[in-house]
Amino acid sequence: MQIERILISYRGNPLKIPARRSFDDAAALARRIYDRARSGENFINLRNGYSDDRAKAGGHAIGPYIFLNHGLEPSRTLKHIARMMRGFMGKRLGDVVFRMKVGEIAFVEHDDEDYPAGWEIVLCVNRDMRRPSQVEADLKKDPPQKTD
Repeated sequence: MQIERILISYRGNPLKIPARRSFDDAAALARRIYDRARSGENFINLRNGYSDDRAKAGGHAIGPYIFLNHGLEPSRTLKHIARMMRGFMGKRLGDVVFRMKVGEIAFVEHDDEDYPAGWEIVLCVNRDMRRPSQVEADLKKDPPQKTD
């Protein structure tokens, strides 16, 4: 399935994701961004403006993601799509994401044990069940259009 994701992290998180805000400020910001996304604000603009994923991608926010449930094998990662297998994500995130409907926005709370990096706001873009190799082939023929 295809997901857009906003990660809000905090200073001193155990995964060492660079962030300057305190834990409490991050929690409050995550809730405000979730409310803004649910009220119809452009999710991609919110992701690009706030997601702490950008630290891992040379300054720009990562997205979209292809999340793979149990039993699906990852394929070669394209430059504009990150792949994440269920076994490598927090259980809480996987449980939320794989129940979502297309267009739904969900909030995943910080959890010290399960995923201590921060809070996640996720948008289900597509529940396409094609094999990853077919998705790649299709994307090469018709790459995603940039949205504003």
